[in-house]
Amino acid sequence: MNEGEDKAAEVEETMSAVDTASTVVYRVVLPVICTFGIVGILLTLVVLSRKSMRTSTNCYLMALSVADLAFLVLIASLFIRSPAHDSETFHVYAVYAAIMANVTLMASIWLTVVLAVERYVAICRPFLAARVCTVRVAATAIGVVFALALASRMPNFWEHRIDWYRDPTADNRSSCSSSSSSSSSSSSSSSSSTATRRPATGRWRT
Repeated sequence: MNEGEDKAAEVEETMSAVDTASTVVYRVVLPVICTFGIVGILLTLVVLSRKSMRTSTNCYLMALSVADLAFLVLIASLFIRSPAHDSETFHVYAVYAAIMANVTLMASIWLTVVLAVERYVAICRPFLAARVCTVRVAATAIGVVFALALASRMPNFWEHRIDWYRDPTADNRSSCSSSSSSSSSSSSSSSSSTATRRPATGRWRT
């Protein structure tokens, strides 16, 4: 019996330590990282946006900065606690914000790869660099990277849907819910008839 109590106490102590660590990470460490990261990226964009800094390499660096800035903003909005997190609307926002965070993360990774290739060509293939390492080619490559990053995550947007329904507990006002696409066809057909309009008095249900 004492052994069982000791194990229960050990588990409880471990869980308490995990909760404390999570609180420190999400309320202290993460806000500090996001704050310094966002400020640093904004300063980088100010410097690189000057006309005198307009080169193919700086175009890649600016695009990389934009992708990293969007990622940090989305992560901060999801994990840094605020009163908005208790609202039902936030749960719907969190689903799509997480998808966009993955899009920006993938774009950031591939922009780093493209930048490395561009630097290799500029240094090791100087004759080819005159045609490849240009602002126009950089802009095209950046657009392709962002488009492919978004396309790779497009199926995730259809994993959930927002359904409007009548909530009898809220004076028969229209409300909505975010549900998985694996719902039955009967529920989807009934919800489609109520999803045609968005009343001003609606609320979210997840």
